[in-house]
Amino acid sequence: YTLKGRYQGIASGIMGAGFVTCYLSVFFAYKTFALIPYGSGFAAMLAVVAAAGVIAIWKDQLLPAVIGTLGGYAVPILLSRGTMDLPGLFTFASLLSVFVLLGAAIRSWRILHLLAFSFNALIYIAAGMKVGFSNYKLCIFFFCVNFAIFAVIPLVCRLFRRLSATLVEVLILIFNYLLFLGLALSAALYYVTDKNFAAWLMLGTAIFTGVQYLLLHLLKKEDRALSSVLSVMTFGSLALFVCLYFSRDWMNTALAVLAVS
Repeated sequence: YTLKGRYQGIASGIMGAGFVTCYLSVFFAYKTFALIPYGSGFAAMLAVVAAAGVIAIWKDQLLPAVIGTLGGYAVPILLSRGTMDLPGLFTFASLLSVFVLLGAAIRSWRILHLLAFSFNALIYIAAGMKVGFSNYKLCIFFFCVNFAIFAVIPLVCRLFRRLSATLVEVLILIFNYLLFLGLALSAALYYVTDKNFAAWLMLGTAIFTGVQYLLLHLLKKEDRALSSVLSVMTFGSLALFVCLYFSRDWMNTALAVLAVS
């Protein structure tokens, strides 16, 4: 890395191979040969992830960042003990997403945004298919956290780096919203006894996306694509709130008032 010019690509490849070797070394030490306990293996994996992220941002090298991201999301699989600890899994995925997306925002590596969202979506969907969401309070909380993380990153990039949202980021915003509706709303409707909880959840979503839209407008940092998606999510959440909160007798009236407003 201290050499300039054409050696930068070679150095990046060697560094990436080194991180892969570290991941495999920890995996075989824990899983195959039982040389280290679970806690030590988990800590060693996190150290490799952190080292890859720091070096990638410091030297502005994308390859170590991608390898660190892939390795980070592979940690729960590589160190799996046969059971699914939802609190630990969701906490780990959320923290990893925050650090990955912060790095992506600092260096404008938008591929990390796509990777982080894809792996988070797979984790949440796989968890729902395998163990369900009977612990609905915990699950809904992390669904909200996951939605907020990926919804706010384009806003941060726009406000602090003046970067316009790309087509991929717009699609991620849309799929993030649909994933949130599919997971959080279904869990709220199926498990929560309070029938109005899902409605208040949609109202909170509308306020969250509406505040983002207002920030773009008030700070004069509007982005047509980003503003359009945020407005659609805001009014869509308001429509869902009205449909869920009011009874069928008031449904047509509520929707008419919403349309006029």
